[in-house]
Amino acid sequence: MLIGSLTTGYILICIAISLIGKKRAIGMIQSFFMSLFCTPIIGGIAVSISPENSKSFLIVTQYHCPECGFEFTENEEYCHLCAKSGKKVKLVAITRKII
Repeated sequence: MLIGSLTTGYILICIAISLIGKKRAIGMIQSFFMSLFCTPIIGGIAVSISPENSKSFLIVTQYHCPECGFEFTENEEYCHLCAKSGKKVKLVAITRKII
């Protein structure tokens, strides 16, 4: 009875670690088997040091004008809108993760 409960708990912990590993580069299957065969402590460490899965987000760079607040998608040095009113304002690059 006690061994069955401990085994069930052990496997549930391995499943929980594998669900966390699903969002990481290590992946769900590898993190599950690492937790199962090398203990959940080793599996948890492997998942925690694994980088975030690059497939889960997109990195976008936009260019923001601090004067008028408009954002451009193309890489320009100065704001076109402010240049029409005679101002020469440099654009600031902003990098965002889109999930």
